[in-house]
Formats: sequence, C-alpha cells, structure tokens
Amino acid sequence: LPLPTSLTLLHALTGLAISSLLIATRRTWTAMIGLQPSDKDEISSEQQQGHHREDFIVKVRAFLPVAISLTGNNYFSNLSMRFASAPFTQTIKAIVPVVTMLVYYLYAGRKYQLGHYVAMVCVVSGVFIASSAEVSLNMLGLGSALLASVFTALKVVLANDRTKKLDPLVTVNTMAPYSIAFLIPVWYSTEMDKVILLWDQVVQWLPLLLAHGLLVLVLNLVTFFAMAVNSPTTMTCCGNMKVMFVYILSWAFLGTALGPWQLVGAGFTIVGGVCFGLLQEGYRLRWSGNFPTLRRE
Repeated sequence: LPLPTSLTLLHALTGLAISSLLIATRRTWTAMIGLQPSDKDEISSEQQQGHHREDFIVKVRAFLPVAISLTGNNYFSNLSMRFASAPFTQTIKAIVPVVTMLVYYLYAGRKYQLGHYVAMVCVVSGVFIASSAEVSLNMLGLGSALLASVFTALKVVLANDRTKKLDPLVTVNTMAPYSIAFLIPVWYSTEMDKVILLWDQVVQWLPLLLAHGLLVLVLNLVTFFAMAVNSPTTMTCCGNMKVMFVYILSWAFLGTALGPWQLVGAGFTIVGGVCFGLLQEGYRLRWSGNFPTLRRE
C-alpha cells in the first residue's frame, strides 16, 4: 500500500459520512424495509445528537481508549502492508488471540481451562504452518504487524466492554471522529505532499477507494455487533480462522494450488477454532467407553 495513512483516513471519513446519513434518516429507511426502531435505537440516536444527560468529559474518557485501539489497529495493519506481503502480515497477526487472552486476563481477570489453551495453540500454529512458505522477513513490516496485533487485542477487549450499550451504527459514528482527529496530523506530516503529487492517479482510483471504504464500513458494523455478543477471545480466534478460509476459497473458486503444509495448517486452524467455540459454549470432552464424546455441562 503506497499511502496507508490516506487509506485509513478515507475509511474513517467514509464511515462518518455514511453512518451520519443513516442515523439521520433512520426512521425513513427502517420504515421502507418494514422495520421499526427499537427503544435502544431511539436512545442511541438522541445520544448522538447531544440530547443526553451524560457528561461530555465522561463520555470522552469512556470511548477514547477504544478509539485509540481501533485507529491503531486499522493504521498499523495498513502500514504493515506497505512494507511486507499480506501472508507475512497475517502470519504475524496470528498471535492476536494469544495477546487477547493475556489482555483479557489482565483487564477483566478472565481465566481459561487447559482445553482453551490447547485449542488456541492449534489455531495459531495452523496459521503459522500454512503461511510459513510465503513469509518474507521485513523489520518494518514485522514491527507494524506486531503493533497492529496489540491494538487489535486491545480493541476487541475494550469494545466488548464499553460499546455494548450502543448499536453498531452509532458505535461506528462515535469512533470515526476520534480516528479522523488522530490521523489528520499524521497524514499532513507524512503523505499530504505525496497525495498532491499523485492527485491524478488518486482521482482515477477514487471510485474504487470509496467502494472499498463502504466495504470497510460494513465490516466494522458486523465486527462491532459480533464483539457485543461474543467474548474477545472468540472474536480473535474466529479472525484467525478467516485466513484458512481464504486459502480454501481461493483453491475452490480460483484454482490456487495448495501445498501439503497449507492443508495441514488449515486443518489445525479449523479444528482448533471449532473446539474453542464448543468450549466457550460449555461443551467438554468426556470419555464414554473407548470413544471420546462432547457433552455440554
């Protein structure tokens, strides 16, 4: 990515503009599709418009850590793509579930059983095995990917704790101004001159970039909803599984050749992810005669 800060800033601006429009016209489009705003939606909209009793400073303090972690995750993920390949970045970010478990333990005192750790090892090791053949070491890419991993873990844990009372649309709209405020100074000092120099190319690619920003908005909406109903470790574990599904879907639809190590890694990751999800739902492995069975406790 030649302009990672500009791309991250564009995503934030697109998210702010579209989410503001959707919130302002919520009654109209919900009526058009046959839905009625819930009481939670009404309250959230009023909060966004300033008709709330919560002190402004308290609100800033509550959401600032989430906004910092969200912006850091997006920025350093894009920055790592500038210095390293996508497989390299995904390989390093395979440590996110481990970091999330550590952060969740330190922040909320969450404790896990041995089975959780075994399943997590399968998920993380599977990604490393599958991506190892494609990894090319780059120190700047490595540093950016590691920082992105830390911010990702912080984002999932903090957002899971502090944004459950807001619907995903309001959460995106609340986070976007913070991200824009953080990114504008960085963009001004690092990429503004490059954007001016490459302005003709930027204009040419702008429709595609805006479409990409829309996809990122949809992803953020789904992510905030998922974080509200799942635990942080479940979220990051599933995030690792997407890498394996990318390999599998690429093979199924594009005919991409998969080597033996990629198949082994995909198997490790998928089995580990399924087991971790079952453990989170209360299932435990118990022996019935000579065969292991899953039982919900």
